[in-house]
Amino acid sequence: MQKLILAAVVAALGVFAAGPLATDLPTGVVNAALLASPIVSAASAADIDLLRTDVLYRISPLAHGRFDYPSWYSPLVLYGTLLVISFAGTARALRKGCV
Repeated sequence: MQKLILAAVVAALGVFAAGPLATDLPTGVVNAALLASPIVSAASAADIDLLRTDVLYRISPLAHGRFDYPSWYSPLVLYGTLLVISFAGTARALRKGCV
């Protein structure tokens, strides 16, 4: 359970914590990291330029680089796919009596 919580925290905040390392990454990798972050995905769907808010613009080198926010439906597809895979795995484990 602790590993799942850690994975969720890394997915949510990892793009912010990457800091200077993220500025050297290719644009596609940065865009994928932004898509994986539920905080950035939710802000993007609400049409909020999160990385260019006053505080993050001052402290995050990522805000000064080239990136594209995910469209509103991209996280929906990604997280929906993860939901279906997780549901199928849970159903399979329940059928086998592993849980």
